[in-house]
Amino acid sequence: MNDEALCAKSCAADNSSGTESADRYGKRTTPEPTVAEATTTSTASISSIIPSNNLMNNRLFEGDIIGIDVAVIASSLNRNKKANGLTDQRSRWVNGVIPYYIAKGFNLKQQGIILDAMDDFSSQTCIKFQPLSDDPNSIRFRATSSRDECGKSQVGRKGGVQTVFLSVVDDRDCVSKGIIQHELMHVVGFFHEQSRSDRNDFVDINKKNLDPEDFQRNFLDWSPVEVTAFGFPYDFGSIMHYSTVAFSKDDNSWTIRPKKEWAQYETVMGQRNGLSQIDIGKINAMYKCPERGGAKPNQPLPPPPSPPTRAPIRPTKISSSSSFITGSDDRNDDDNDGQPDHLFVRL
Repeated sequence: MNDEALCAKSCAADNSSGTESADRYGKRTTPEPTVAEATTTSTASISSIIPSNNLMNNRLFEGDIIGIDVAVIASSLNRNKKANGLTDQRSRWVNGVIPYYIAKGFNLKQQGIILDAMDDFSSQTCIKFQPLSDDPNSIRFRATSSRDECGKSQVGRKGGVQTVFLSVVDDRDCVSKGIIQHELMHVVGFFHEQSRSDRNDFVDINKKNLDPEDFQRNFLDWSPVEVTAFGFPYDFGSIMHYSTVAFSKDDNSWTIRPKKEWAQYETVMGQRNGLSQIDIGKINAMYKCPERGGAKPNQPLPPPPSPPTRAPIRPTKISSSSSFITGSDDRNDDDNDGQPDHLFVRL
């Protein structure tokens, strides 16, 4: 058993930086710090940036999904459904409880950010993150030193231990609330917003600024029959939406933007400040607790907030020389191709 596998039993916080302490599961052992805007998670301004946009793995569907074939997805599309959330009850976490632990590699400040990101879910939805117990199904936060990926995770509950990977490279700012919440939305059961089958009613795609393969893998408007939008409108400000320059050939030219009648929403596309009200509403619809708050289904899209002061996050590409983390930590690699067979999503 390697160090990270042992972490569930003996991973005490052994980091020297940060101002708060955590026990071996990442649970705070001192009073929780005040978190600015912990519950101010409407479609909000942008506060996180990934500087590089011109890094991508062309082998992956949508640039960040492992274990999926474009042809298979194309053959399973149902164009009459508007969707980005899983409907299969087996892919949902039982009673909305997600057991977790934080593996070694994160300093105390980073552990606190992870806990704060989870707190937003617990305070506004019926999702509850629970320090690891005897439940065989759980998530583990794992630190990486990769410059090619910011974060990645599986979509929905797959069974067994699922890993949420976060890069801890100092200048990348990947261990931020918005990045973590994006990955946790995948864990809860949601895909990217702009993949909805009705997206062409709301956004335009500029193919001239995309490599053909990038368009095929990153900008298909697909809707597998297993997913739904729960009656919610298209959400430009979702924490699951691409930015306007996502996968651009030159890092700056637009690749996706609102249609003219929706132009006022351009400033919030790609935000990683926090969950939007529609994100919250969808979670509560998926887990059947609408009384917890957020937007309500079958309502018009609310107006956007004031323009942000910082640029939206840009999805990263990964270089051809990079490799996935493999070995004893990767489960269900039944075909021995060096990649887990479950879906992983890289931001």
